[in-house]
Amino acid sequence: MNRRLVAALVLFVAVPAAGTVAVLAAWGHGWTSSGASAGHRAGGGASLPGALPEAYRLLVAIVTIVLVAHVLGALARRVGQPTVVGQMTAGILLGPSILGALAPAAQEWLLPPTTTVPVESMAQLGIVFFSFKIGYELSPKQLSGHGTTPLVLGGAGVCTPLLVGVGIALLLPAEYRPQGAGSGPFALFLGVSFCVTAFPVLAGILLENGMLKSALGSLAMATAGVADVLAWSLLACALAVAHGGTPLGALSTAGLTALFAVLMLTVGRAGLRRIWEGRGESRTQNAAVLFVHAPLLCSAALTDAIGVHPVFGGFLAGLAMPRLPQIERIVERTDAVASWLLLPMFFASVGLRTGFGMIGGTKDWLLCGLFVVLAVAAKLVGTAPPALLLGVRRRPAARLGVMMSCRGLTELVVLATGLQLGLIPPRLFAMLVLMTLATTLITAPVLNRTGGSQDEEPRLPEPSMSGAVP
Repeated sequence: MNRRLVAALVLFVAVPAAGTVAVLAAWGHGWTSSGASAGHRAGGGASLPGALPEAYRLLVAIVTIVLVAHVLGALARRVGQPTVVGQMTAGILLGPSILGALAPAAQEWLLPPTTTVPVESMAQLGIVFFSFKIGYELSPKQLSGHGTTPLVLGGAGVCTPLLVGVGIALLLPAEYRPQGAGSGPFALFLGVSFCVTAFPVLAGILLENGMLKSALGSLAMATAGVADVLAWSLLACALAVAHGGTPLGALSTAGLTALFAVLMLTVGRAGLRRIWEGRGESRTQNAAVLFVHAPLLCSAALTDAIGVHPVFGGFLAGLAMPRLPQIERIVERTDAVASWLLLPMFFASVGLRTGFGMIGGTKDWLLCGLFVVLAVAAKLVGTAPPALLLGVRRRPAARLGVMMSCRGLTELVVLATGLQLGLIPPRLFAMLVLMTLATTLITAPVLNRTGGSQDEEPRLPEPSMSGAVP
């Protein structure tokens, strides 16, 4: 070995390192405080520095949540269910309903109160990105591909369940109503929870069944898109009424929300398109990501400041974002991270707030069953008869109604928002989560049972100029 290299290592590495060790050893009596020493002697072993255990517990919780969510999601796909069903089940499994009931000490260790806040923060960010993706996927071309038929079917598929949900809210006994919330916001919110259709979950089911590119699948996606726009708008109205307090305050919040939506979809969309025009493909990756995520987060923050949940701001940002290849690539990468990491945190946060133990007695379980029956029936009645009137054949019309009853993750976002704002009590929240899981579970099996091979699938002809499907 080169002598100069050895000399450099000894003089400038080994000697300073040895000197550092010697100095620290000489002052070693001042390293441990009396409290730490007492704890060490009592515990019989070394302990981690104060801040490390919380970080350690949080990392363990995140890894466990992600692992369980993706394992159960894969198992759900194996049995013919969408991934979201498995992930919804994972959140409930880790919460007080199952793990907390069977092994409360293990559940307390795995998800202690110190992890609740960061998990909830990640969950909120996840649903903002999720709502952005929903808005971005609702392209105007897709919504207008069948003329006015999806507008009529989407409106009917929202208004009928909305009426059912409002009627249920007004007939519910006082024990199922939230304390401190007005009957109007409660009824409107419960109506919204009955009229939701999970656009992305439905897309996954149709893709797995080979129906996404069919005429019926295309009509279903367009109808679900219209229904989602209406449902999110109604949710914004419900939140505005709830936040407004007085009629004047509610009107002010609703007016500001409508004004912001109009500005985002006109001035905002035009400004974003101008930013991306010309130099869109030549931008650096960091700049491109900034020009997608900054409007998204600002829109979510502004709707939250107005008094409407940030998910509506994320949804508006998705609607306003230009449909360009570079933006689509960024949205796909963002969605990959959100789906892999952030949405499992949302399912876990929902599971932690869902206590099926609160559903007790024959009355509660009968009411749960009634919720499931009415939720499916309202979508069938609100979709199939108007589809028949517009010229859709009987069997595709019935299958279209079944597709619209799929609620999935979108419904959980709505319910979690209502629980967070005190629009529904925890007991009713648990019952509606059960309804969401049941209506999502039955969608794929019913479609598989009512459908035949692709050759037997009754095809829908091209829409006429009036938008009817002959």
